[in-house]
Amino acid sequence: MERGEVPKYWRAVANDTQREARWVAHGGVFAAWRQLAYAMAESRVSEDRVMAVEMAYFVGAMPVQRDRHAAERERDIGQDQPARTVSESDGRSNDVGPDVER
Repeated sequence: MERGEVPKYWRAVANDTQREARWVAHGGVFAAWRQLAYAMAESRVSEDRVMAVEMAYFVGAMPVQRDRHAAERERDIGQDQPARTVSESDGRSNDVGPDVER
């Protein structure tokens, strides 16, 4: 390389076929993470609900998720979400309880 010449760093970018194959290969893993997060989000324990949110951030930060096209991400939002049911409460809201830290 000569003086003043800028090195050309590059990174291989997956094409649509490769991106789709990678998504299909990881689909079952994401379904498992999603079901775990939904189950923990329904918990009455605040730490479980916080962990469910952290799980969503963790999965969203995975490279295979980050590299997806925005249109694919938008299409999947809301898909396969379980129906929300009202559970019997013990006289308190699910949002606030004695285990809330201030």
